[in-house]
Amino acid sequence: MNSIDNDEMKSTVLISTDQIQQQQEPIIIDLENESTSTSPFISSSILVNDNCIKKTNQIIHVASSEPSSSKQINNHRTMGYLSRWEKEPETYYRTMILNSSGELQESRQCWLRKKQDENGKITIGCFLCNKYQMIKNANGKINPWATYDYSVLALNKIKEHGLYNEKHIEAQELELNSKSKIQPDWKTTQSMIYTKHQQSIQNLMFTAIFICQQYHPLNSFEPLCDLQEKNGVNLLPAEVSGINYRNDCAALCFLQYTARILHQELVEKLNQSPILGWLIDESTSRTCEKSCIVYARYVDNYEQKTDFYGLINMNGDGTAQHIVDKLGELWDEDGIKMKKTCWLATDNASTFTGIHNGVAAKLKKKYGIDYLELNTCAAHSFALVGSHAGKELVGDGTNRVRTREDVAQFESNLG
Repeated sequence: MNSIDNDEMKSTVLISTDQIQQQQEPIIIDLENESTSTSPFISSSILVNDNCIKKTNQIIHVASSEPSSSKQINNHRTMGYLSRWEKEPETYYRTMILNSSGELQESRQCWLRKKQDENGKITIGCFLCNKYQMIKNANGKINPWATYDYSVLALNKIKEHGLYNEKHIEAQELELNSKSKIQPDWKTTQSMIYTKHQQSIQNLMFTAIFICQQYHPLNSFEPLCDLQEKNGVNLLPAEVSGINYRNDCAALCFLQYTARILHQELVEKLNQSPILGWLIDESTSRTCEKSCIVYARYVDNYEQKTDFYGLINMNGDGTAQHIVDKLGELWDEDGIKMKKTCWLATDNASTFTGIHNGVAAKLKKKYGIDYLELNTCAAHSFALVGSHAGKELVGDGTNRVRTREDVAQFESNLG
C-alpha cells in the first residue's frame, strides 16, 4: 500500500507541475507568512518553503517556472506591492467621524499608501506620518514613511511600522485628539474666532505700549508692526473695512484705551483701600500750559503702593481754588470717598501750603477732613536750603533778602 501511495503522489505532482509550466502568467507564492491552506495540486496540507514543498517526512522537489532573478527577489521578500496588504489590521488607524445623526463615532481607515514614479518604481508610505509631518524618527533619523519613500516592500516591515514606530503612534494620538473635536457647536466656533481676533488686537496694543515705555515716537508704530508680522506674530490686518490700525493715530487710540482700563482697575483698588494719600505737583509746559499731575498712595493686600492717578489740565489757571475744583471733579467722577484721605504731599509753593488759602486748607474745609496731614517735598526743601544759604538780609531794616557778594561773584565766574 505504501508503494502505491508513493506512485500516486509522484504522478500527481508531475501532472500538476506540467500544468504550472503551461500557464502564461507565473503564480506568485507569498513567502512571508507560513500557510497551512490546501495546495491547488496536492490534496493534503503542506507548508510552503522557498525551494521545496514539505509533506510530513518526505521532501518532494518541484521544478520552478520562475527565472533565477525572481528567486533572488523572493529571497529578499520584495516581490512587489500587493493590494491585499491594505486589508491587514496593522495598516489601519483609528479616527473619529460624524454619523448620520451628527454624533461622533470611531472609524478605522488604512494609513498605507503607494507611490509610483515615472520609471515605474514603487515606494510606500504612511498617511498619518505625512499628515502630521513626522519627518524624523525618535532616534533623529529621517522617517521615509512620512514622505512615501520607503522602498522595502515587505509586509513584516509594514506591520512593524504600524505597531512599534514611536512617531506613528504619536501621529495616531494627534489624529484622535483633533478628530474628537470635529465640528464644534456654533458657540464654540464663535468663541474661537473671537479669541483669535482679540489676540491680534492685543498684540497691536502691546506694541503701542512698548513704544510708549521705550520713549519712541508713535510714527514708529507701523514699521514695528510690519517687523512683528514678518516674525510670525498674529496681528490685525493693516486695514479693516477701510480703517487703518497701524498708524500713529491708531497707536494713540490703543494707548488711551489701555490707560482708561488701567485707571478703572486703579479706582477699584482705591475704593477697597482703608486709607488714601495723594501726591500733587503743578507744572508749566514750554507752551505755558499749566497742568497738575496726581499720584495716589493706597494699601493693596496689606502692601503700600503708589500709582499714577491722572493728569489735570488747568486751562491756564493755577490758583489754589481752581486746583481744588479740578481735583474734586476727578474724584467725584470716579466715586472716590475722600473721608479716607489722610495725607497730602506737595511742593513748598504757597499755592499748596498756605495756612488759610492753600490747597490743603481748602480741601480740609470742603470735605471735612481736618485730620489731613500735609508733607512738603524733601527734594524741593533741599534745593531751597541750598539757594537760601547763599542769601543775606539787607542791612537797611527792610528785611529784604539779597544774594551774598561772594556767591554772586562765583555764579558770574561760572557764566
